[in-house]
Parts: sequence; C-alpha cells; structure tokens
Amino acid sequence: MKNSFFKLSILFFVVWFLAGSKGEAATVDWQINQLPNFNNSLLVTLNLDTDGQSLNTFAGSLLFDAHLLELRSASDKNSIIKLWLDQPALKTDKVIFSGITPNGFAGQGKILTLLFNYKNGDLNQALKSIKIGHFQAYLNNDQAEQAAVKIKPAAIVSYLDTQVSKNLIIDTLAPDISDLQLVKDPFSNKFLLIFKATDADSGLAYSAIYISSEILSSDNPSEFNRQVKWTKTNSPYLLESDYSSQQIYLKAVDNQGNVKIIKLSTANRWSWYELVCLLFIIIVSIMIFRRLFSSSF
Repeated sequence: MKNSFFKLSILFFVVWFLAGSKGEAATVDWQINQLPNFNNSLLVTLNLDTDGQSLNTFAGSLLFDAHLLELRSASDKNSIIKLWLDQPALKTDKVIFSGITPNGFAGQGKILTLLFNYKNGDLNQALKSIKIGHFQAYLNNDQAEQAAVKIKPAAIVSYLDTQVSKNLIIDTLAPDISDLQLVKDPFSNKFLLIFKATDADSGLAYSAIYISSEILSSDNPSEFNRQVKWTKTNSPYLLESDYSSQQIYLKAVDNQGNVKIIKLSTANRWSWYELVCLLFIIIVSIMIFRRLFSSSF
C-alpha cells in the first residue's frame, strides 16, 4: 500500500512539473486612466510581462467605438518594441501595430500608450468599447515559435492630471529621422532608401518623400509650404528612377503636427550615361592628342 502511494506521489509530481514547465505564458496587463479634468481624455497603456521568456516579435490591435472616442495620439516612448514594422496607426475603428525587438526582451515593460478624446454619449459605453482585438508574440529562438499570451481585463482608474498625460499632449519636439542608407536591390538593380522615422512623445503620424531637381533648404520648412507633392511612404522606399541628378527630401510628422525635414546629399553621384559620356570624351581626347603628337614628328 505504501509502495503504491509512493509511486502515485512521484507520478503526480512528474505530471505537475511537466505541466508547470509548459505553462509559461506572457501576459498583457493594460489599464485605462480617466482624465476628467483634461478634456475628458482617456489614457490607455498596454504593458507586457513575458513570464521569464525572451520574446522578439509582437503584433496586435486595439478596438474602440469611433462614434464615442477619437484617437488623439499614440506614443511609443520607453516601449519594449525597438523597430516598428507597422507604426501604431488608426484604421477606421481600431489601432494596429507590429514590431520587433532585436535580441529579444524578457521581463516587464510598456508596449505603447494611446490617448483618446471622449466625444459624446455614454462614458461607460465608451469605456466598454475599448478592447484588445488580438495580440501575438513570438519566442526569441531559432524556431520563432508563437508564445502563449494571456490578456487580462482592463483596469479602469480615474485620477486628475499627471505629468505623464501632460507630456503626451504637450509635444513641441520634431520627430527624428535616422539610420539612412541607400542599398542596391539585387533583383531590380534599383536603389532602396532605408530610414527610421520615430517620435518619442506623441508618436509618429506619417513619413513622406519628395524627389525633385529643385534645391530647397531643409532648414527652412517654409520653402515647402507651397505646392510640394509629398508622397507618403514607409521604409524601405524603392527609387523608381535615376536619382543621381535629383534632390531627395524626407519628411516626418508626429501626431501633434511637428515636422522634421532632411535632405539627402546626392552630390557627386554619376549616372551610368554620364559615366559613359565622360569615358567617351576621355577616349576621343586621347586619340586626338596622339594623332596631333604623332603628326608633329
């Protein structure tokens, strides 16, 4: 009898241990903060606890009733996501996002913060309309397996203005454009423009490109206030035509309307036909010189 009980105890322990080892699951812990003294705003913060796992890829969506709420800004300040594939953006009545964290992230951290304006109707209905549509995360390993994710119910908190909410709303700093690269696409033999546009405060609204032979000063944004045809784009951007004699301008705009414009240097870039012409001129000049030199003797 004792022997049977001992075996059953061991079996129970093994089953419990194996179940526990497979029970790791990341948790999305999110809260909605009511800001009644600040234009009836709602501050939604999404946080993640990886439960000790290292995760490197994330994707999700947040749903809301567009008749009751208006998205004012999306901030990725202090986010665990370092490279956005889909910058947090509004798609009708939901916010979608996806991104990666090179080398992975393990622990607790913030995904993003969203600021909504409450427009009209029943506030309770507006609060109930805010839901996480989906959230996916992938393990930082060779198999890139999808991680188990639990989504907690939202914690709704009401408090007065805080510095956090003010920092989200009062944003006077321009976005940042960095990591510029021109890379030749081996398939099309054209150039890809790779860049990173971010805004740490109110979040990036969009980025755009303008290519022209006209030289404008990127230090003077008023020069761009006239009819400049910007093309909204994301990185990477395929340069369809020869850009060697063109000026390339990049613009980033955040959710508060702050603008950053930079000009890419295209000086001293020779196109293939210019190189051919130059080579032809050199060859002809050498031939003429040799003919003149030989005739003089």
